[in-house]
Amino acid sequence: MKKYIQFFLVRMSFAILFSCNNGTCVDGIQNQNETGIDCGGPCPICETCDDGIKNQDEIEIDCGGVCNPCDIYYPQQGTYGLNILHADSNMTLYDEIYSFRAEIPEGSTLKLELLNNYGQQWLYAVSNNTGWVISVYDSGTQTQTFESDGSAIADVYISLHLLTGNTGPCSFTINYYENGTSITKSKVIYWAS
Repeated sequence: MKKYIQFFLVRMSFAILFSCNNGTCVDGIQNQNETGIDCGGPCPICETCDDGIKNQDEIEIDCGGVCNPCDIYYPQQGTYGLNILHADSNMTLYDEIYSFRAEIPEGSTLKLELLNNYGQQWLYAVSNNTGWVISVYDSGTQTQTFESDGSAIADVYISLHLLTGNTGPCSFTINYYENGTSITKSKVIYWAS
């Protein structure tokens, strides 16, 4: 009889132990008041794209990887001079040499569309190009595109020198396509001698 009582108590202990187990933080199931699968509630905090921490497979804090692409940075100076892409506002420039420079995080994309509004078109140096795929100027639509080639830095020598006999003024619009196929911003460049 004593063996039966011991057997009964051991069996009841196992039954109680396993029936009270409502899950763990590594069972692959959202249970025990977890806010995600095996995270939140009694488990470690869930990783998100707005937690202020570089986690998951993010490239920077809360961007890239499974999150939205990271912002593209346009420094004030490029390799060849003032970076035309830097400011969001329209610019008035003069007969000089400038840069088109962008620092593009992994997983982000950038395409620039230049539209000649009036006057002479811009000039660029193919030999001084890093990271841009540049289309041929389309004289019908008066446009040209500069598209990042996947490099972390894109920079090209841009000359706004007026040809002999042309005094300006000249103008072109830059349409930015950041991480997609829609225009994210535009600005107008005015230039003369």
